[in-house]
Amino acid sequence: MTTMERPGTDLGSEYNDLTERQREFVARAAAHADDFATRAAEHDREATYPFENIQKLHESGYMRMCLPEQFRGEDASVLELCLSQERLAQGCAATALAANMHAFFSGGASEAYRHGEKAVEMALMAIGHGGLTGGGAISEVESSDPFSFPAGRVERCDGGFRLNGRKVFGSNTPINPMVFFSGALEENGTKTVVMFQFPKETPGVKIIDDWDTMGMRGTGSFTVEFKECVVPEMFALQSWPYASGLEENDFSRTFLCWFAPSIAAVYTGIAVGARDYVRRSVGAKTRLPFGEVKHSPAIQYNIADMFIEVEAMRSFVRRTATRLSDDSFRGVDAVALAQGTQQFCTSTAVSVLDRALEVAGGGGYFKRTPLERMYRDVRAGKFHPLPHYDALELIGKSELGIPTSQDPRFL
Repeated sequence: MTTMERPGTDLGSEYNDLTERQREFVARAAAHADDFATRAAEHDREATYPFENIQKLHESGYMRMCLPEQFRGEDASVLELCLSQERLAQGCAATALAANMHAFFSGGASEAYRHGEKAVEMALMAIGHGGLTGGGAISEVESSDPFSFPAGRVERCDGGFRLNGRKVFGSNTPINPMVFFSGALEENGTKTVVMFQFPKETPGVKIIDDWDTMGMRGTGSFTVEFKECVVPEMFALQSWPYASGLEENDFSRTFLCWFAPSIAAVYTGIAVGARDYVRRSVGAKTRLPFGEVKHSPAIQYNIADMFIEVEAMRSFVRRTATRLSDDSFRGVDAVALAQGTQQFCTSTAVSVLDRALEVAGGGGYFKRTPLERMYRDVRAGKFHPLPHYDALELIGKSELGIPTSQDPRFL
């Protein structure tokens, strides 16, 4: 491993229970986080993509961590990724989220490759040996689940496939030379979902720089439009029956088991950073006629609630990530656990930030503090798939033994 631990870097007692290998992953993330924090406000203010941060993540090996050793990776587990991402998000949440859209894909693709899926080998080579930054637009405004019900259209044609559709939230689009597309192919009365990855310079691909948002402004999550876009068959990654349940879709289950806990880790990291910021700053504040603010019961109660919430988030992420690091655990129950972790942590992180701003008072409302940015960034957690009630449906069906493909969905 290429470690970036600086002389004197103290990870704190909260990491004492980690193995030496895990501490090395966290130490590298901590060094990056300290560096990225110095530029986070600028990228947020200007809504600029952090090219220099991503480059440094590549140079340290961070962006290769989940890859097999043959692709210059470190075979990082789901747990090792989550530990790293939680710490990275404490410095610059937008960079951590952008890195996550690369890392969960590289982790899921690496797992698929180890299980014999050769279609992802080109992508792993490009990341490990070519410094490719993964990511891309998969979500659609028309569909809550483009893996099962994509609105994009796929047709066979001379030269391969013709693609039409529009994808949103394309993280890392400014740096990623590739794009993703999932769409429905209808042949002989049967609909199939086909997933593609191909160069974004392909004719018919239009990148729309529309990322002007409340938070996570440095992720470069552009919209991508596909109009009469023809791609060769070699760029088709996977296919599965349209409207199939997770029971029949190994590909989706694998990637969701990497995506959900690492997303939870990012928003846990934002909450940890906010808790630490107000815990440090409140000690120096006074308010007449009460004296030191830290002696106020309201402050103590809010700090206590943040402590409980942060510990619960961390425990949930680490336990889930530990279980999901066993890649034989990939059934619908595994996805339900992953989604439960994501839903809990993204909601709880919002609660932590609400409390943090209350403790900080009016000063936290100014952009000169990182708390104001964290308060906005954490709101993005609620928009990652699966949407809240879709996730609850998945978890409920898993708990009750109901197939996710049941039609109609509610009898």
